[in-house]
Amino acid sequence: MVWARLLTQIFGNTTHAIATVLSAFMAGLALGSYVFGRLVDARRNALLAYGLLEGGVGLYGLLVPTLFALTQRAYGSLYGLVEVSFAAFSVVLFLLAFVVIVIPTALMGATLPVLSRFCVTQFSALGRRVGDLYAINTLGAVVGCALTGFFLISHLGLRATVRLGASVNLAIAVLIVILVAALRGRGATPEEDGEESPAAPEGGPARSRPDMALLLAFALSGMAAMVYENAWTRALTLVIGMSTYSFSVMLTTFLVGLGLGSLLYARWWGTRQIGMAGFGVLQLLIALSALASIPLFERLPLLFLRLRHGFGDSFTQFLTIQMLLSALVMIVPTLLLGATFPVVARIYTRNLAAVGRSVGTAYASNTLGAIAGAFLGGFLFIPIIGIQHSIALAVMVNAVVGVLLVAMDAGVRPVRRLLAAGAMLAVSISAFLGFGTWNTGVMTSGVTIYAHNYASLPTDALRREWMTRDDLLYYREGLTATISVHRSAGSDYLYEKINGKVDASFGDTPTQLMVGYLPMLLNPEARRVLVVGMGSGMTAKAVAAFPVERLEVAEIEPAVIEGARFFAEKNGRIHDDPRVRFIHADGRNYLLAVRQRYDVIISEPSNPWIAGIGNLFTREYYQLARATLTEGGVFGQWMQTYAMAPEDLRMVYRTFAEVFPDVSLWAVNDSDMLLIGTTEKQRLRAADLQAALAGRPVAQQDLRDLGFVDATSLFAMYLMPKATLQKMAGEAEINLDDVPRLEFSAPRNLGRETTTLNMRLTRGFVIRPDVVDADPERDPTGRVALALAHGYRATRDRTQALNWVERALRVAPGDSEARLLRARLLAEEGRSGASAEELLTVVAGWAPRLDAAVEVARGLEAEDAIRVLRRIRQRAPRLAEARVALAEALQRGGRFQQAESEYREVQRERPQDRRVFFGLGRSLLAQGAYEKALAALEEAARLGETSGEFQADRGEVLMWLGRYQEAVAAYRQALRSNVEQVTWRLNQGISLTQLGPAERGEAEQRFREVLAMDPANTRAWEELRKLGERFFLANRHRLGAVPPRQDPIRFGFDVINGVVYCSAKGASNRREPMRTVLSVSLPEPLAAELSRLATETGRSKSDIVKESVSQYLWEARFRAVRRRLIRRAKRAGMVTEDDVFRAVS
Repeated sequence: MVWARLLTQIFGNTTHAIATVLSAFMAGLALGSYVFGRLVDARRNALLAYGLLEGGVGLYGLLVPTLFALTQRAYGSLYGLVEVSFAAFSVVLFLLAFVVIVIPTALMGATLPVLSRFCVTQFSALGRRVGDLYAINTLGAVVGCALTGFFLISHLGLRATVRLGASVNLAIAVLIVILVAALRGRGATPEEDGEESPAAPEGGPARSRPDMALLLAFALSGMAAMVYENAWTRALTLVIGMSTYSFSVMLTTFLVGLGLGSLLYARWWGTRQIGMAGFGVLQLLIALSALASIPLFERLPLLFLRLRHGFGDSFTQFLTIQMLLSALVMIVPTLLLGATFPVVARIYTRNLAAVGRSVGTAYASNTLGAIAGAFLGGFLFIPIIGIQHSIALAVMVNAVVGVLLVAMDAGVRPVRRLLAAGAMLAVSISAFLGFGTWNTGVMTSGVTIYAHNYASLPTDALRREWMTRDDLLYYREGLTATISVHRSAGSDYLYEKINGKVDASFGDTPTQLMVGYLPMLLNPEARRVLVVGMGSGMTAKAVAAFPVERLEVAEIEPAVIEGARFFAEKNGRIHDDPRVRFIHADGRNYLLAVRQRYDVIISEPSNPWIAGIGNLFTREYYQLARATLTEGGVFGQWMQTYAMAPEDLRMVYRTFAEVFPDVSLWAVNDSDMLLIGTTEKQRLRAADLQAALAGRPVAQQDLRDLGFVDATSLFAMYLMPKATLQKMAGEAEINLDDVPRLEFSAPRNLGRETTTLNMRLTRGFVIRPDVVDADPERDPTGRVALALAHGYRATRDRTQALNWVERALRVAPGDSEARLLRARLLAEEGRSGASAEELLTVVAGWAPRLDAAVEVARGLEAEDAIRVLRRIRQRAPRLAEARVALAEALQRGGRFQQAESEYREVQRERPQDRRVFFGLGRSLLAQGAYEKALAALEEAARLGETSGEFQADRGEVLMWLGRYQEAVAAYRQALRSNVEQVTWRLNQGISLTQLGPAERGEAEQRFREVLAMDPANTRAWEELRKLGERFFLANRHRLGAVPPRQDPIRFGFDVINGVVYCSAKGASNRREPMRTVLSVSLPEPLAAELSRLATETGRSKSDIVKESVSQYLWEARFRAVRRRLIRRAKRAGMVTEDDVFRAVS
């Protein structure tokens, strides 16, 4: 794990680099196993050989820092081959990694055949001994993986962990040497004894075609195993997250299964004879178990939410959930995979004299297959056919191998061979056709990060509805991640997800633009710029707004670049800019390799809890960036404050400030910070920034859209200079490549709301920038203060914005622009009356910006808005937008006739304005003019109105007109935009009840969903009772329904059926069932019979019901009528088995 991490710091975290390192590692294992397996059979003391191997691994571990430093230098020299031939570079990269780690990996690969040669002394126990060794070795790897992934790297660091591992190897070597010396002192030698085995001919054991076929089958099994591991990891990442702990959990679980599988085989089956058919059956079982994992994945997100709710949200409990879900998918297949090695070793080995050769050859063949699986799975299968079909393809490989092995075994009867072939065919068909394609909405729901979104949804059906509500525009299972682009239902809002986490969106526009604009404004003459991370492409668009000669965008996942095309409207069609070059590379790795320098470098990724992203927040990365900057160069880093402990934030600040000569901290909003590092002193002048914006219409428009009116307003984002930042950071830890503390600490705060705390701590250190030409103290006009007020509003700091606008008004009380801004801020603060008074002042004296006053008035309470907008209409009778806003305010205020009149008046001037027809339709609906309302709403739909509120209003109109099928469809569309809207869901259920018996099951589901969200909703209770009563009466002939006097037991049966069909089942009281029964409104015939009997006998209804139900339940113990009741209820389609038991228990 540590060597792989060190090498990826050099070669990068791309799939290609990781696969290269992994392949070189496994190639060394295969080489060592194959070569040393042959050599050890000729040596008498295999135990000593094992000790020497361990010592060799330990000695190499001590040389790792020096060797890897040399590798880094060589890599930079070789990177130029990419321009010549990517294939040539790939080969050279593999050879470089192989040369670096071939010695220790070969020694590691040799340990298993060498130990097998020592431990296997009886041929009949070969399977057991080899199984035990493989299990011990693999379970030891589990311990090492868990310790390294969860503790050692984060506390000791990479190099100290390597030294610790080397010390363990050396200690083992010393112990083995001492043990060998002790055995020799006693005259004992580890020689073969026990029963005889078939003799081996000279020159090694003779091998037949079946033996070669066995090795090929084992290689294919290894290939399938790596495809599984790759695909399972990619799928699980969508559910349990992308942190370094998630990957450690998945790897540990995989290894646990392998180790336990080998151990169980050794204990239960290790001494028994097994043939090719046995291995074939094992392959078929692997195929079946892996096949069973396919439908599991789509259920995992909902299961995760259930477990999160049950376990709690502490980090330890979160890790427990990750382990449980990983085990649920992987444990059975990996148990079976773990048994394959001792099985093959037992079949392939012919005699004790060739144990080392046989075990080594088998291990090498499986490892070579695993190398093929790693490459094919990562580079071909997943990107081309997807994760699900990659699993299915691996299932087919196991199934085919299994059948061929069974067919090759001469001891198997033809009938069984046919059965095996049939099993293979069934498995293969099921793999590709037996399961539907995973729902991409569910799989990309990001439950790890967005669990809070589903917390208020009480049922899995509602959660799934939330997950699938938005339109999927783009979906690609790429080389390194799953990329999807979505459009929110009923709107034009777009967002892009990477492995289920939103990485770019329209809502992030301010930060995505400012992380590009701010560094460029500080170095407007930049000619060469590097942006690390593509996202939506808005940052690249901001850079391209300046006269750069070359803009390079380094993106690790090619599918992100393609997904960004859907943001063309926001990113200025950056893909078509000839100055832009997209580079499929790890940004850090690219900086390490390139020979050129940049005027500006921008690092976009802002989530250090994601595995690999933490490498972009270390001191070494910042040093690399600084070394690549030109004189006067600027480095920009996006940093978040949410889900970040204050200690982690301070760690980033201190690490950053230690590298760059000058540093400043800026805030786009409370959640997003910008760190600016420069190679020279930062001189902030408003005139310089304004000059940088001159002649840049795209940049000017973008900044105005964000709320920054001029260069001065940008200084509202400024928080502090370097000295203050260092003071705030204090003695925080430094984040290093060697000790990547941030990558291990950040995941512990995932899902926690830390923004408020971090900003509270930050504001105590905020210093206003020393800008000579934008000093409000020296400005007699108040324009600087007003600009800062605009800037603070753009950063969502309304408190500061109000302070500065009031300061501007004290200097210039007649400034209408300042008053308009104050009115806007008051409205946003919810102070409607004060805002209205300020607006009336503006309207009275500032006609040129009445359109802006209309926009502010829209945010006021209805009566205040009406008052202001009527004044605006008087000042500007032809301002149509004011009349639209007035109509909307009248409608909000319940003045529907007046609103209708306004809408009809403005309709003549704006016949293509969908808002006008939508508002007109709503006003007519409120007045009960349903036909006219529908006509207006249909016209709004024709003009493009799709919002949830529009669909809900249309559904209500259709309900009133008796067009229930269309109403159901309209409400279905409306609920996509707001799953939690109880009224819309209730109305949909009511519409469904009018469509006949076929839709009553769905209607019941709607009512129960309403009650799950709003248990006190009396209308839903009543509709559910009516629905149940109608069904009860319609099926009374099946239920019995006799008067209680004739058959009290039967009457009890009827009562319980009434409860089942007419109650909300969740209200059942387990402790007091009679109270539950009596609290429910029974169907009218039962209630009437009960009343008559109570009158005639003088007994209470409670006693009668209690006696009848008690007798019924007593009889049910002997007649099993509970089952009949359950069967009838389920046939009725109204209840589940659990609901019935709650009703009658």
